[in-house]
Amino acid sequence: MKEFQRLEKGAKGCMYLGTGTMSILGAAILSGLIFGFGWWDFLPIKIAYVAVMGLVILNTLVSPAFRYERYRYKIDDECIHVKEGYLWVTETIVPIERIQNLEVSQGPFDRYYKVAKVIVTTGGGEVSLSFIAKEKADEIAEYLKKRVNEAVVREREENGTE
Repeated sequence: MKEFQRLEKGAKGCMYLGTGTMSILGAAILSGLIFGFGWWDFLPIKIAYVAVMGLVILNTLVSPAFRYERYRYKIDDECIHVKEGYLWVTETIVPIERIQNLEVSQGPFDRYYKVAKVIVTTGGGEVSLSFIAKEKADEIAEYLKKRVNEAVVREREENGTE
């Protein structure tokens, strides 16, 4: 892959479902605290609660679309590049020769939308290629495993060890 790749359409639905679920959970906890402790009678609490709920709803509707549009990944002969973000976009670059572990992971929402996450671990941390079609994630993992094995063999030959 020489060009940055976009996510498949199923990824957007998975993002909406995940964000919506977390928003509902957060709203339920906040509501439980406010009503459970009887704080609803205070006007500043009511105003803050309504404002927070408005922001939660707005985030649930807007965040997945922005994240979907901004998420890109590319794998070339040397590195893995991942661009992602909502308000701030970050680009992570991982040299393939530094890979120590590869994992393909699927949560329940991922399985429903037939997407997966390729988790790449290095000595400095990990990077995830998220919301990739399951078949494509398996292909990426196999390709990276092959590249890592080639790098190990090449290094052993250069060092004269077996």
